[in-house]
Amino acid sequence: FSVMPGIAGEFADEGDKPQKWSLGIAGMFSTSPYKSYDNAILPVPMASYEGDRFFLKGLEAGMYLWKTQKHQVSIGAQYFDMSFKPGDTDDMQLKRLDKRSSTLMAKASYTYSLPYGMQVGASVSQDVLGKHKGFIGELSFRAPLLMKNNFMIFSQVGVKWSSQNVNDYYYGVSSK
Repeated sequence: FSVMPGIAGEFADEGDKPQKWSLGIAGMFSTSPYKSYDNAILPVPMASYEGDRFFLKGLEAGMYLWKTQKHQVSIGAQYFDMSFKPGDTDDMQLKRLDKRSSTLMAKASYTYSLPYGMQVGASVSQDVLGKHKGFIGELSFRAPLLMKNNFMIFSQVGVKWSSQNVNDYYYGVSSK
């Protein structure tokens, strides 16, 4: 569940085509998969830019390879914020684990836009910094719950599949 109130506007680039941008804040809640590790409730500043060829959406930036009113195919990079710091847990066994770091993912996406602001999407991402050397696939459905002036509340549900490399890096425990 995300909430993104903010300001939005348009400006013209060299070709005099309006570009859409917005600034706001999103609320993120994440439960930790690690025992005795705090759940995260974070306000996240959000900047968004939507041009004919390029975009910035929160932690992702990229370019459109194909874009119509209903279809979008894009490639880009996204910050993957999963991490584990042994010092942040109260559990003595978890304190002995190695640190797990966030990474940068190369991403390819397809989005199909439905009526009333709904979207169906699919994406695949690959680690480019060599942290876990894995990939993630996602399918999602997004629908607006409330749209009024420059304020939007939407919900998104989906399925995420992570490769064994991703799972071993973030959740695996070696014999050491």
